[in-house]
Amino acid sequence: MKLVIIESPFKGDNWEDLERNKRYLRACIRDCIDRDESPYASHRMLTDTLDDKNPVERAVGIKAGLAWRNARPPIRSSDGAIIGYDVVRHVIYIDFGYSEGMLLSKKLHDEEGTPYEERKLPADDPFFSEEHKMEAIAVRYSAESIARVDRIAKVLSKRSMVGVHVTRADAIRLAVEHGMIALEEALK
Repeated sequence: MKLVIIESPFKGDNWEDLERNKRYLRACIRDCIDRDESPYASHRMLTDTLDDKNPVERAVGIKAGLAWRNARPPIRSSDGAIIGYDVVRHVIYIDFGYSEGMLLSKKLHDEEGTPYEERKLPADDPFFSEEHKMEAIAVRYSAESIARVDRIAKVLSKRSMVGVHVTRADAIRLAVEHGMIALEEALK
């Protein structure tokens, strides 16, 4: 497998954009794996620890993510001996254009002369059909229902034994699958 660093939009103007960008990133990761690549997406991992809305922490996260661009995985012969070093590929997914962070990364690649590949997900990728379903669900839910879903996501995140963060989109899926009232009752 080739190592790749994924660049994609993450920070959104509102929660809908952020949730869409998280779903999009999952689709980009799946696309890389389908291409026999091992992806790294700092903007997903580091935002679980750092506050993306805090400019100082956002800058630290971008710097930490960009540090990976210099990684050099070993190339091994059939007997396992190291015969050289490869480069980590940089892949920029552009179905939704360039975000501020993506533009910064692209500028650095251009200045340093490091190659990158611009990609779009295949038109038949499941992300696009899931995206339409999620938009329809969001329209059906009132502000009150969204507050209930947020409470469900918060309770589920707190109860997670492995520190999994449950997103609003995850809680909406659970509410649709199991019913909002049944889910709230089960979590009391």
